[in-house]
Amino acid sequence: MDELIGKRLIAVERLAWSKADGTADIRVGPVHMHFDGGRGAFFSGNSDWTFDVVGTRAGDESWLAPFQDDIDGGRWTMRDAADEPPFAGFRGSRLESWTSLRNEIGEQVGVDLAFDLGNISLKVHKGEVTT
Repeated sequence: MDELIGKRLIAVERLAWSKADGTADIRVGPVHMHFDGGRGAFFSGNSDWTFDVVGTRAGDESWLAPFQDDIDGGRWTMRDAADEPPFAGFRGSRLESWTSLRNEIGEQVGVDLAFDLGNISLKVHKGEVTT
């Protein structure tokens, strides 16, 4: 994440689990932020309720591999989330710093992202990234 300090946010994508009937809860799910210079960060939750941050590069979608499964007609779907809360209004803003959020035993459970226009908090709740 440190290589993203000073970079401008150019896009935000979010994954949501779409059930076989097409319904999805868009309030939770992994987040992918794209920054200028072809770099990015992918934020996801784990089944042990911890939080992962993976650096990404333009053209490399290997981080997306775990989300390609189709289970009982349900699947992960990606959407543009740049105009959704809490990301709305942050496109073009510069990342100034980030802080890892930890639980009482030191596991990472989220991040606070400080932009020149304000802050965005991403946290894991029951294994899912929430905003």
